[in-house]
Amino acid sequence: MTQYIDGKIVVIYAKEYTKPDYSDMIAEVWRLSRLAGGVTNILVDASAPEVIASIRREFRKDLYSDNYIQEVITEAKEFNIPIENRLFVVPKNFKESRAMLQHAVMLLDDNSPSSSSSGSNEGLIAIPSQFQDLVVALRTATAEEWKLSKPDSSHNDLLDSLLMCLSVYRFKKR
Repeated sequence: MTQYIDGKIVVIYAKEYTKPDYSDMIAEVWRLSRLAGGVTNILVDASAPEVIASIRREFRKDLYSDNYIQEVITEAKEFNIPIENRLFVVPKNFKESRAMLQHAVMLLDDNSPSSSSSGSNEGLIAIPSQFQDLVVALRTATAEEWKLSKPDSSHNDLLDSLLMCLSVYRFKKR
């Protein structure tokens, strides 16, 4: 989970689950949303339509037909509207993983004074120390031609989750 706080994208929750139970994870998403006081969007790997449908039902959001959802996604792409502005549960297609990785690297490498409200060149992303597995994921990540090499890195699910979270942040060039 991330939140935009005082000019920074702050990781507020990051945990990797090993062989999680499907229904337990839906309950965990609900619990985390309530703990955070609600969420703007929930991003889910598009290859898991059953998870997307379950989260939509659990949150009583985006309860449209699959055809209508596809129309919304197509229209958003056609008119360059962020999908997260149209849907609460946002399917993220990892066929776009190169673009997500490039975007994340741009945000992680942004050290401009305008990226921090204090002007202190600390960058746009803040990862609190309790999320060491996420830091390890970033440090061990390797890519060739913007394609992550999963066997050479640790905590790939955390890294994928971060890439999805960061993909919704857009900043205007100054």
